[in-house]
Amino acid sequence: MNQAMLLPALALALLATQCAAQPEPCAFPDPATASCMCNGVLYNFSTLVAPGTRYLVADTPDSVFYFLMAQGGLPLNGVGATPCGTYSQPAPSAPVAAVAVKSSGNCSYSGLLNDQQWSLRDGDPQVISIRFLEGAGSRETFVSMVCDTSVLTPSLAFVGENPPLFYNFEIRTPLACVHPSPPPPPPPPSPPPPPP
Repeated sequence: MNQAMLLPALALALLATQCAAQPEPCAFPDPATASCMCNGVLYNFSTLVAPGTRYLVADTPDSVFYFLMAQGGLPLNGVGATPCGTYSQPAPSAPVAAVAVKSSGNCSYSGLLNDQQWSLRDGDPQVISIRFLEGAGSRETFVSMVCDTSVLTPSLAFVGENPPLFYNFEIRTPLACVHPSPPPPPPPPSPPPPPP
């Protein structure tokens, strides 16, 4: 290999090494516990449900959206099931989100519990972005969990549908806040000197 080809190849090898050495900011989301480790902080959204409800709801003029990322996802039937009842396309596994179109009554799941990706929005540890994939007809749900210590009851706010079939939401919650670790306990007192 001549020297002109060696330099670009070496530069590419160094770049690949640097990229591989950087850890993923959010790795191994756990759908069973609605939690994930991001930059050394464990975020847990398993209790993200309004008191007395089974799931979060966003009601817009055109549609009603349902969301539950814990407890196995949205209940499909029986006690606590969404008013959707059945979906226009059956979900292959637990749906985490669903959209019911008011004009037609059609209901489609818009993301699966077992297919999610977590990240920190612009590296901010107070905003966790979660993308749920594999919805019916290529639908996806994107939820931004925003740190807000003043919120007592979580709610699902519809932000928009952009691009089409990509539903954007925001949930303000103290569960998205990074809590600093408490200081370590003081060291134990030194033993008294031995008697003379």
